[in-house]
Order: sequence, then C-alpha cells, then structure tokens
Amino acid sequence: MIPEPAHGESKARSRFLIAAEAGYSEFWRRDKSPVEILELAKLLRSIRKMVLMVGRNIGTVVWEGMTGQTDSIALDPSPIMGRYPIPAMQADVAIGLAVRGAFLKREWTDHVHKLAQSKIVLAPIYAYKFAHFLEIAEKVNADLIANRNVFGLYTQKAREWETAKAARHFINPPSFTELLHLWWKVATDPEEAFRHPYEDRSVVGWWEKPPPVSSMQSRWSSSTASSKS
Repeated sequence: MIPEPAHGESKARSRFLIAAEAGYSEFWRRDKSPVEILELAKLLRSIRKMVLMVGRNIGTVVWEGMTGQTDSIALDPSPIMGRYPIPAMQADVAIGLAVRGAFLKREWTDHVHKLAQSKIVLAPIYAYKFAHFLEIAEKVNADLIANRNVFGLYTQKAREWETAKAARHFINPPSFTELLHLWWKVATDPEEAFRHPYEDRSVVGWWEKPPPVSSMQSRWSSSTASSKS
C-alpha cells in the first residue's frame, strides 16, 4: 500500500510508487516521472546541469535525433529506454556518456583527430585501425581526467556498458578491437581489471570448468566404498 504523501509533496508521488534503487544518481536525482517523454526531459535537464561543472564551451547535451547545434553532445538513449522512471543504474550510464563527451570537448579531441589525419597518410586498412586506436586513446585520457573527482564514478559505468556492448561483436581469435578495449579497461581502472583473469575464447575448451570439490569428494568416496566391498 502506497503511503499518503506529506504536505507539499507532488500529486505524482501519491499516484506512483518510486522506490529507492542502487546507483550513484539515486542520491541526488529526485525529479522523476513514470511518463516516458517527461522522464527523458527531466533526466536530460539533470545531465545538462552536471555537464556545466566540467567546463564552458562544451556545447549542449541532446538525445540522438534531436535538433541541436553542430557542437552538441549527442547521447545514445538505448541504455535507458524501456522502464520509467529510469533506474538509477541506467541513468548513471547516460550521465557517464555525457560527462565523457564533455571532457572530450574540453580536451579538443576533434582537433586532435583532424591534426592526426592531416599529418599521417595511411592505407585504408591501417587508417581505420589508427583512427580506432586514437578514439580509444582519447577516451582513456578523458576517463583518467574524470577519475580525479566524482565524475569518474559515472564514466566507469559508461565504460562498462560500452565495453559490454562492444564485446557482443568480438571475434575469435581476439582482435585488435578487443585489445583496445582491454587496454581501455586496464589503463583507467587497473585494480578492477587485474582482479579477474582474462579468458581467451579462441582456445578450445575454455568454457569447460572443473567439477566442484564437493562432487569430486563424493565420487572418490563412492569409488573407495565400492573397491572395499
């Protein structure tokens, strides 16, 4: 049963139950709505306020498909679609994407790409790899800058989502793209990256896990008992 709202609370609060959830943005984002268009607008307004703390001259934050300025930071809405109010953990991903985009603007990433393209002439296959390497390198730089303060918590969530999304297209044997994403993880979060062993999916039988100790002990006991009998 939803409790009656206290004096001064909104009518929406009395009609919809908005439960507390895990996520960094849950500590400060209180203006929510169960209506999709209103929730997207409210989250976008909150993101724009956060991005202003990164610096000036970084453009406007918009959802992909919205009409904006040429220097706008376009956010992919796919990680937050489907449930409203948007869960805090999903909102953290969108915030992290926007924060990194703001740092990339502040660090003149577009200028770096244009300068590199003007200075280096490569064959198409190598040009693609170099552009991909430069893209990840700029993300590493932006995430390391964000790690100096609380923004790093949100870029970490965005990095985990982007890495998981890219992992769906990894091929065997491990490719150059997978190597770059592994480097991205190690360079920006070394303690977490080295906490889990790397699994080479190109090796046959990598998914075959040894049986638990309890089952091995039971098999040994049964075999010993049968030999004695």
